[in-house]
Amino acid sequence: MILDVMQSISQRCKYPISSKMDGYIDHVLEAFPDRCCFVTTDAIFAQCFRKSEYASSYYITAVFDLSQVFLLYTTVRMSLYVLSKKESKIVKTGVYTGKLVSNKKKADVTGKEICIEVLDNIPGEYKEYCNLINQWVNKGGFTPCDSDYYEFNAIERGDFDVEKATAQRYTKQVFEVFDLLKTEKTVTLSDIAEIIVPQRKQIDKGYSLNIKCLKYPFSRNDLQKGAKTDLLVKKGDIIYCSNDLLYLVNSNLENVYVSPSMKIIRPFDGALAEYLYVYLNSDTAKIIRDALSVGTVLHYLPLRDLSTFPVIEPPKDVSEYKQIFETIYSESEEKNVNELVRLVSNITGGRTTLEGTLLKEQAKKIRLIKDPQVRQIITDDIDELKICYENGAYKATLVLAGSILEAFLIDWLGNVHNRDYYNQDYYVLDRRDPSKTKKADLLDFIDAIAEIKKPDWMEEQSKAHHIRDKRNLVHAKLCMKRNQQINETTCKMVIDYLIEIISTRYKNFAQR
Repeated sequence: MILDVMQSISQRCKYPISSKMDGYIDHVLEAFPDRCCFVTTDAIFAQCFRKSEYASSYYITAVFDLSQVFLLYTTVRMSLYVLSKKESKIVKTGVYTGKLVSNKKKADVTGKEICIEVLDNIPGEYKEYCNLINQWVNKGGFTPCDSDYYEFNAIERGDFDVEKATAQRYTKQVFEVFDLLKTEKTVTLSDIAEIIVPQRKQIDKGYSLNIKCLKYPFSRNDLQKGAKTDLLVKKGDIIYCSNDLLYLVNSNLENVYVSPSMKIIRPFDGALAEYLYVYLNSDTAKIIRDALSVGTVLHYLPLRDLSTFPVIEPPKDVSEYKQIFETIYSESEEKNVNELVRLVSNITGGRTTLEGTLLKEQAKKIRLIKDPQVRQIITDDIDELKICYENGAYKATLVLAGSILEAFLIDWLGNVHNRDYYNQDYYVLDRRDPSKTKKADLLDFIDAIAEIKKPDWMEEQSKAHHIRDKRNLVHAKLCMKRNQQINETTCKMVIDYLIEIISTRYKNFAQR
């Protein structure tokens, strides 16, 4: 068959999108028995096709993320699977990183109407992505070039796991992280912690944790009484929820049970609790979890993958991470980034630990005084940043730059919305599942300001994302393998970009 992605999307519109393949798979195989393609969700492909009578007859030769192409009808991500009876040396993959938006909402539409609406609303970048897929699959040749809206990768057959046949599992970023992990001393999570799955007790009643409880400081008022499980919470437990939320229990909770929807990560050595929590919340760990996660609506890490999750071997002295945790999650209402800079300076003093920079990923937990004082605080932090830069503390420079940028944007957006986003969370649509919301991160604050200021802030938006990307170079100990990118030139550029961005709001800031 000659692949035409848009035609495949159009064909898929004619069949219901549910938890089953229905007649769709039979239609495709009847039409193209030697090489065929399916448009479906990763979960349905894994659950239905991989377990079907057809699975043993085909090799996966390509898998491409199609994002929420049926946004009018369903918000779940779809993928295009190309299968052949002839084995290929490589598996072609691609991920669409742009954003699809539906301008129309209909409660009940036919397959034909869905098709028309989908094809009418697809942006040019998406069509370009689909055309590159067509050319690559049909004609072969070199891997297509990436853009701001999509990326491609060619995976050696031996590196492709049919049990994890999702395009997101094989992005360049994921491969880089896994390659770097091979150079580190790692242990599995089950080597240093017990992973416990609670069992529900239908008869007994008691107080159980829920998502609303998982915040600092902990409040027993948010507990709900209901069916108990067989597992009481202990201080030092790390709660893992199916929505990829992690929470460290840092106080003694009397007679509180774990919800049946949660798992407990209980370190064998209680002193590792803060280190393990900071590590699991790092960007590096999140990339790994995203790559291994399953589920169409709720993304979660299967117990097997959670047990074998790679953890960089804890440093001999993990006490600093207790201090990091307490600094970030203390009950003090007034905190300044400089407190954390001090910790970074202490921890990164020429030592190859996990890098205290992990704590900066929690930057939105740091509260600054609202405008008009915020400008002075940012000015002070810029001075602190320059001290780090001039003394060669380049990792600390990048981390602090990211935190200053986030603080600046949080205050700016709060002024626009007339909200205090230092003391109340700002929620946005989840990119992975637009039917849900999530707490905003730095990327979301950048895009929110860009939307408000468009078209004037496009250049600043690009520079802000550049700062965010460079800050991510120093997340976790893995950054030690990328030191060639963390140097004086990089930091000088980041500082210049930061001052330019702040100057868009404070016009005379660059002259200070």
